[in-house]
Amino acid sequence: MKASFHPESTAELEGAMNWYLARDDEVSKRFAYAVDDAMNRILDNPDRFPLVCGNFRGCRITKFPYQIIYRFGKDFLRIQAVAHLSRRLGYWKKRR
Repeated sequence: MKASFHPESTAELEGAMNWYLARDDEVSKRFAYAVDDAMNRILDNPDRFPLVCGNFRGCRITKFPYQIIYRFGKDFLRIQAVAHLSRRLGYWKKRR
């Protein structure tokens, strides 16, 4: 199964990557690795993570204040948000 990204989730991920890159190259590398690790854990077993709203699940990005919000079905996995955990909780719910 391959993941697809909501356009706004792509922008969120790029924004977070750029924020860390502007501050510290090493931290930005650790963030990229942590995102990759979270995506692999989701793809390996999408049922593993708890429901956060309706049929959306959330996987915490290890050691960073972000969570990947996604939903999946038989032949799809859609990343709905790469959400900062200290900002506007649930803002992504309006996305279709």
